[in-house]
Amino acid sequence: MNENTSPPKKADKPWDQVSPKRRIRFWRIVLAVFSVSAIVVALIWFYCFRMPGESFVKASNLGVRSAQSAGNSESSSSTDANQQFSKSESDSDATLPNESVENVNLSQPKEPTQVLSVADELKKYVTHLAVTIGERNLRHHDELCEAADYIEKQFTDWGYQPKRQTYQLRGLDCYNIDVEIKGTKSPEEIVIIGGHYDSVEGTPGANDNGSGTAAMLVLANHFKKSKPDRTLRFVAWTNEEPPYFQHRGAMGSWVYAEKCRKEDQNIVAVLSLETMGYFTDNADSQKYPAPLNLLYPSTGNFIGFVSNLNSGQLQRRVIKTFRENAKIPSEGASLPNAMPGVGWSDHWSFWQEGYVGLMVTDTAPFRYPHYHEASDTPDKINFPEMAKVVDGLVFVVEDLVKSESEEKK
Repeated sequence: MNENTSPPKKADKPWDQVSPKRRIRFWRIVLAVFSVSAIVVALIWFYCFRMPGESFVKASNLGVRSAQSAGNSESSSSTDANQQFSKSESDSDATLPNESVENVNLSQPKEPTQVLSVADELKKYVTHLAVTIGERNLRHHDELCEAADYIEKQFTDWGYQPKRQTYQLRGLDCYNIDVEIKGTKSPEEIVIIGGHYDSVEGTPGANDNGSGTAAMLVLANHFKKSKPDRTLRFVAWTNEEPPYFQHRGAMGSWVYAEKCRKEDQNIVAVLSLETMGYFTDNADSQKYPAPLNLLYPSTGNFIGFVSNLNSGQLQRRVIKTFRENAKIPSEGASLPNAMPGVGWSDHWSFWQEGYVGLMVTDTAPFRYPHYHEASDTPDKINFPEMAKVVDGLVFVVEDLVKSESEEKK
């Protein structure tokens, strides 16, 4: 007999010959595996996908309305119940071309005066960045600096004292710009609202990311006279776009976040405002990385809130407040960093330094057909819908800047 030859295996017994004890043990194991799997799935659903509150349900579809029509409806509209924004004559919009604004329905009820005034303000900033200045990146360094100067001037005009963080890249000066309102109760706790103002090479960057920069400016203007419990900081970052994206020492927000960590700043929340102005009711207009397409709507008429797992608590708090107050649909998820799209903006930089943060977005390449194209121009942005997002974010910021003692009340 060959020593390497193993004895023949015993044939498995048919199921009807298995003892009752073994059958019971088998079914206990099956039940245990099923129970554990169900618990894991439930936890993933609860903490990653199921967000608190109910998303706003649209009363009618989006369509097409011109900017001039939007202006006409403003004059006859009623006052918004939230009374969130007021616009002074000094902040009124300059004369703008009457380009059409996509995806706004003529049949919708006339918008509240406040929302439309915010839409005009958003349009003013986006138009200046994308049309008056145009493409702004290191290949167009003069325009990148002009954009920085423009943002700094807005801050200064509102009574802020802006600070520039200057760093060198390819022998050229690059600037992050921030302003802050010192907290009255917990000034060491910092809430950051920011967006990048550069555009990818070859595009004017109206939606990516003139829209995020504009939203940040509108919020900064709104809160300029506020007295928050926590320190509130507004930041405009540079060089988010490729080839500098997620590169240490090059991506403006990472340079900024590193400085914050070295100074041991206690940043408790970061909201990155990223590509947030395109909305449509077209069927199958919304795409996702698999398997999210099985869980979320296929129509791109909502604003998205995206975070990593570590920022899940912040994410749930933000979307809960937003849904309680906003008049636009919203979706949110806390997902693994490695999933495509989850870290595709400046909040990612703060994750690298151990801070929590999330992105507010229309989902960019998963919806916007003009993403990173020369056609990313202001006429593609739905300013009235975007204004509703900004209006909802006012409540979010107000909630985030409350001190812990105020949160518990």
